[in-house]
Amino acid sequence: MNHLTDLTVDQWAVAVAVVAAVIAAWQAAIARRSAAQQLALAERIHREQNEPYVIVDIQPEHNDGSLLLVIENAGPTVARNVRISCNPPLKSGWAPVGDEPDLTQVIRQVLART
Repeated sequence: MNHLTDLTVDQWAVAVAVVAAVIAAWQAAIARRSAAQQLALAERIHREQNEPYVIVDIQPEHNDGSLLLVIENAGPTVARNVRISCNPPLKSGWAPVGDEPDLTQVIRQVLART
């Protein structure tokens, strides 16, 4: 006995409708998951585009041969509470003469400020 041949047209229509509903629900779940992933990606991109990007560089000063510490914000928003650290710590090669301050200490104090 073959049960498939015993089905009426109405029963076949119900079976096809159930299968179509299951496929539609499966596609809706995939679309929802994809939309959630795209929303998370768009939020991350928006957040990253609006972050400050701080660049620290040491450039030679052409007039007197000293070095110039340049701190630049290349991002679209204001950078707050910026701290600069060096690993290994910067050391001055100039020894203090007389009452002059130790340049290594001065460099560390400047870099410790926000």
